Amino acid sequence: MFYLKGGFVMHKEDRISGTEKKLLDALKRIQHGRTRIVESSRKLSIASVAEEAGMSRATIHNRYPRVAEEIRTALGQGHREKIVKGLEAQREMRDIIKALRIEINGLKAMKVKLVSINESLEAELRMLRAIVDSKNVKALKSRG
Repeated sequence: MFYLKGGFVMHKEDRISGTEKKLLDALKRIQHGRTRIVESSRKLSIASVAEEAGMSRATIHNRYPRVAEEIRTALGQGHREKIVKGLEAQREMRDIIKALRIEINGLKAMKVKLVSINESLEAELRMLRAIVDSKNVKALKSRG
């Protein structure tokens, strides 16, 4: 056990070596898109962290399993965020579909009313045409 400047107590196995710090710094740079070596558009992976820190993937896997676990955790969080966003989008789509179904049902009811009105008007038109076409009706002269 040893003490740090801030008064925190750390066990020997909890100390961070200079190499481990370089790896963790590389991880943070990649997460924030501020890389120095790898392209900033490159996805987070053990390989990208190793390359950014100037080391091999084997070094991370064999000597720094905590860093490998940090990377896996960061990757898992990204995956969870995608799932949450997907679920939110799915909920929004369900709400939109529900609103559209309600609108469709309203339009169907309106169509039924309009078909009924149209049939009534067509019947009235047929009746008026029959009256006009009959021989008992004379056309009136318009005043004007």
